[in-house]
Amino acid sequence: MRLFSTVQSPIPTCQGLAKTLLVAHSYGGVVITQAGNDPKVSGLVYVAAYAPDNGESAVDLNGQAAATPIMKDLMLDANGYLTLTAAGVAADFAPDLTPGEQTTIAATQGPISAPNGLGAKVSQVAWKTLPSWYVVSSNDRVIAPALELSMAKRMNATTITLQSGHLALISHAAEVSAFIEKAASSLQP
Repeated sequence: MRLFSTVQSPIPTCQGLAKTLLVAHSYGGVVITQAGNDPKVSGLVYVAAYAPDNGESAVDLNGQAAATPIMKDLMLDANGYLTLTAAGVAADFAPDLTPGEQTTIAATQGPISAPNGLGAKVSQVAWKTLPSWYVVSSNDRVIAPALELSMAKRMNATTITLQSGHLALISHAAEVSAFIEKAASSLQP
């Protein structure tokens, strides 16, 4: 599963380069918040993702809302890496998916560096100068839906809310894809 991806609009800009729309899910939102400052980037789409402000991290944002159920599903190893229990994947990370998809996600997940990743603070915020879009997952058990709404509002993002868990990009793929396509189309000259 990719943390973020890019969508290139089919219409070139006046400089001859296609406009780039960064799309991110979950922690990938931290990445595009900072990486979006590249001059080739024209917009940002957050899908149930963190959207930190200057000096904020994912951990800081989580502290602004009530703890979500996923917190009890995290296992910390001796090297400081987090993984999710299989039960946590099924109940909290991917509750909208089939049991087979949940098993695959549990088996293929990579460890997360808690202090280096989730605690890393953003120093440049692209959403302050770029058009932004946000997909709120109203049944999210990873990032609090109230926090998602709050981040979308403070960044003045064009927003849709889906009745989904954290993985709306899989469970509501058609709606998320249409939203991304609409964002990309709006970047055309």
